[in-house]
Amino acid sequence: MTQTDDEMPPNNPPPSLKETWNEFTTALYAPANQDFDAFYWVYRLSRAFLNFLVRQKLRHIIPWFRPLIPFFGMTLTILCVWSYFSTFRETIVLHQWCGCKSDDIMPCHLCYWDILHTFSVIFFGVNILGHY
Repeated sequence: MTQTDDEMPPNNPPPSLKETWNEFTTALYAPANQDFDAFYWVYRLSRAFLNFLVRQKLRHIIPWFRPLIPFFGMTLTILCVWSYFSTFRETIVLHQWCGCKSDDIMPCHLCYWDILHTFSVIFFGVNILGHY
C-alpha cells in the first residue's frame, strides 16, 4: 500500500517520476474489486512530472537560456512601442478617443488623450529599455 501525499513526512522529497509511474501502472492493473481514482493519479503524475522538470531538466536549461531573457524582454517592448505608433495610435487614440477622422482636411485639434498616451508609451518604453 502506498502512502498518500498527505501522509508523507514533510522532510522527505516527493517520489521520483519513475517510482510514481510504477505505482500508477500497478494500481491500473490491480484487480477490479479495488478502487481506482483517476484524479488522484493525474495529480500524483503531474506533481512528479513537474518535480522531474524542475529538478532535472530545467537545471540544465536555465543557464543556457538566461542570457536570452533580456533579449526577449527588449524585443517585446520594442514590438509594443512599434505597434502603438504603427496602428493603435491612429485607429484608437486619434479616431476613437479624440474624434479625428481620416478624411478631414483640417488637422486634428489638440487632444489630451493623444498627448498623455503618447508620452506614457514613450516614457515606459524608454524606461524599460533603459533598465535592460
